[in-house]
Amino acid sequence: MDIQQLRFNVEYEDKVVELKANEFIKAETYPQDPVFGCVLTLPEDYPDCEFNIYLTGIFVGRRFEDYSGYERGFLYFNVFVPTEKVRFLQRSLPHYMQFPRVGETYWQCSCGHHNLAKNTYCIDCLNEKAMIDEWLAKGEDRLALELHQKRTPLVYNRVFTFEESLNHYVRSMTELYAIDEVFVREVLDIELAKQAYQEGKLKDDEFLEKQARDTKNQKRVARFVIISFLALLFIFGLVVPFGTKAWAYGEAVVTLSKKDYEASLQRFTNLKDFLNSEDMLNEVYLQWAEEEYELDPTLAIWRLENMPNPNYKDAKIRYKTYITEYAESRMTLKMYEEAASFFGRLEDGASRGRYHEALYQQLMSMNRIDAEDTKTLTLLNTLRDADYKDIEQIYSEAHYVLAIQYLEDKRYEEAIRLLDRIRLYKDSLKLLNENAYIYGKQLFEEKNYPLAIEQFKLSVNHADSKDWLYETRYQYGLSLIENNGFELAFRQFQVIRGYKDADRYYAELEDEIYRWEATVFINSDSELLSEESSVSKAGSLYIHFIMHSKDDDASITPIMVYYYPDKSTWEEAFDGTIKSGEASWIGWDDSIYIDPEKGETGIFKVEILDPVSRRVLGSDTILITD
Repeated sequence: MDIQQLRFNVEYEDKVVELKANEFIKAETYPQDPVFGCVLTLPEDYPDCEFNIYLTGIFVGRRFEDYSGYERGFLYFNVFVPTEKVRFLQRSLPHYMQFPRVGETYWQCSCGHHNLAKNTYCIDCLNEKAMIDEWLAKGEDRLALELHQKRTPLVYNRVFTFEESLNHYVRSMTELYAIDEVFVREVLDIELAKQAYQEGKLKDDEFLEKQARDTKNQKRVARFVIISFLALLFIFGLVVPFGTKAWAYGEAVVTLSKKDYEASLQRFTNLKDFLNSEDMLNEVYLQWAEEEYELDPTLAIWRLENMPNPNYKDAKIRYKTYITEYAESRMTLKMYEEAASFFGRLEDGASRGRYHEALYQQLMSMNRIDAEDTKTLTLLNTLRDADYKDIEQIYSEAHYVLAIQYLEDKRYEEAIRLLDRIRLYKDSLKLLNENAYIYGKQLFEEKNYPLAIEQFKLSVNHADSKDWLYETRYQYGLSLIENNGFELAFRQFQVIRGYKDADRYYAELEDEIYRWEATVFINSDSELLSEESSVSKAGSLYIHFIMHSKDDDASITPIMVYYYPDKSTWEEAFDGTIKSGEASWIGWDDSIYIDPEKGETGIFKVEILDPVSRRVLGSDTILITD
């Protein structure tokens, strides 16, 4: 539509006057819609009062309340006019600022919006008018210079033609980013042709001719791939005015092209999933690592390890190459520990082999292989797990040599610990038995019974080790009783029952610790706690029992043992935990036999056992009849 043909209704009091805008003052770019300024010719009898203005025609009903109260004959308004040239104008001037203006009845912000003179801030972008006044005080030349240094194109308030807009775009790109002007114009021309062809405004033969130019310039475009991509974004409207993600994306790409990796990393990180920002973020890591590798390979490797997507392009291949080359250089310099730390990051077979070789060389370079050193022991065990070379011999010899040294110093505990790891090496088992026996007797004299027990268990091949073991447990049990350690004492006497008077202590402790008893009834009724003398072999049978303990808070899971008339037995743990004083039952609704006709008659008995000591807590019998 022709913007010069817009019509307006001016409403005041009860009257409506239709007017035509006879003069357009401005036609500037605005972030969302074009901004137009116009002058309305009002009738002479137009009253001094507030008025409302409406657009007529296709804009009927759109109300502009914000403009009520304007001075006679003057109006600025924002309206979307879908003309192709205006829309292209919006897309072609990213990151711009308009030169602000101040009139008698209005002031225009740097964002392009017009405001009433009484407004202290822009109703669109919220810029303060005081800041605009401060900018204007600097003068046009000074402000233009400051904005240029901030890489922000400055647009002066005047009417832009379509061609002037393109020229301004080209100038902005060439001045701010030092891009070849001819190249920018070629890209613009190619993309405009594609857009025109898609809209049906360019015939096939005309487009083919343009396409041929595109092909001819492919090599050149490839050399300027980053800038070309920016240009495509500008043309297709993906880059919008200052502050948008699209423009930030463009600046991030340009920053990367200048190898300012830290800045581009931050910008692409902030953009997250905008366009292909995730890929570009990986590209930053990849290029940064490549540049760093010559100066500091470890930093380059670290950079690749922190890539968001390790599968990006050839990142995995580079990562392996960087690590392998650097680790091999460390091997050459005999810096085996560092070499192993890098080889260990790779999982392939060859790298694992080099990793183990680095560990092996690190071990061989030690003046003394100390089997008690935590770091050395880790090396030994890692190589043993891989069964690498003669590591088993090295491991055993290191332990043996150190153990002999400890024995000479009568450091039995350390020597026994080492000999226990290499029992089959040389005479290690013999040394272990002899010295564990000696050390056990020493500990016995010191009344360190728990550790003495462990030593006598290691010296089982010595003639009287068993006697010493029993005596040690006996003395340990007595000392535990004195200190109220009844449960642990019970275990000691339980193991040596039959030795001296261990049975007496065992029985006393059992009664002290395990204070359970059971009252048992066998009958044919699941509800009654009463005893019966006999039941039919084809009938039901129930075992009722009540658990009792000296400890009211105790609980137990008893063992049930059944003795059948045919002399067979069956044992099972009760399904559940029973508290002291609690009654429970278990039974058979039909018969204790699968086939009652084949079942024998006679005495059926049940015993309830303690689950730990297996002491009988209670029992009952009943006669099974035909």
